[in-house]
Amino acid sequence: MLKHRIIFITILFLFVSFAWISGGEQGMSYDEVKTEVILLRIKQASSNIESMEGEFVQKKRLEILKEMPESYGKLYYMSPDRLRWEITAPVVMGFIINGEQGKKWRGKDGRSMKFDLSREPIIAAISNQVFSWARGDYGRLKAGYNISIISEEPVEVRLRPLSPVEQKYIESIDLAFSEEESHVTKIEIHDKKGGSTLISFSNMKINPGLSEEIF
Repeated sequence: MLKHRIIFITILFLFVSFAWISGGEQGMSYDEVKTEVILLRIKQASSNIESMEGEFVQKKRLEILKEMPESYGKLYYMSPDRLRWEITAPVVMGFIINGEQGKKWRGKDGRSMKFDLSREPIIAAISNQVFSWARGDYGRLKAGYNISIISEEPVEVRLRPLSPVEQKYIESIDLAFSEEESHVTKIEIHDKKGGSTLISFSNMKINPGLSEEIF
């Protein structure tokens, strides 16, 4: 992490110098510069990701209830826009995003049905985060969210939606990154009703060579 610290300080100095020279209304604040540098750092760390495979634990908390039972599952990602998200316990359910196509299922029979992503805000939030961070698509992120840094080491980022549609359901999304900054280790989605969905990832494999039949 010392190498990351040195690189971070060097790039931050250059960005701050440029922002100061630019001046005026177009000049960037220190926090904006810091955010840009950290995003650049993460983008570089994830630049070689073509596919991912891992496990997750999902915990949901509702405002009117205590924490609900944990769910366990697996995820599979293939660049640029394929994601399989399946919960294996205590119930069987999941969804697949393949480009513009979306389908989901519930139960062991595996019978699936197509769905409209715009009507599934949590699924949309999860898939958008996986796609954006895996691809380093920060233009898409900055267009859809206000981004701030919670922690620099380890990196934690907070996103607040700008879309009126997403704002109806989601207050903010917090993400924590691995030590090497190549992938997300935790996503916490805070909804407008005071509840939250916490997803913690483990045993992540980068570029495992997935079959297209998974999607």
